[in-house]
Amino acid sequence: MTTSLKSRDEERMKKNVDEQVDDLKKVAEKEKVEREKEEEAIGDEAVTGEQKTEEGLKKKGEDDAKLKDRLK
Repeated sequence: MTTSLKSRDEERMKKNVDEQVDDLKKVAEKEKVEREKEEEAIGDEAVTGEQKTEEGLKKKGEDDAKLKDRLK
């Protein structure tokens, strides 16, 4: 009888460990996806920032050209 109880307890423990491992894998995958989304968002912001800088420089160049035309 004690042998059957031991084997039953071992099976339960193995099942619990397997469930915990699966849960940890799910959490790790979820974190990985969230991190990738954050990196993507940061990358998009960086591109947007570069575009704003380029647009600002173009606008400044146009303003400078207009000022030069007025001074002539």
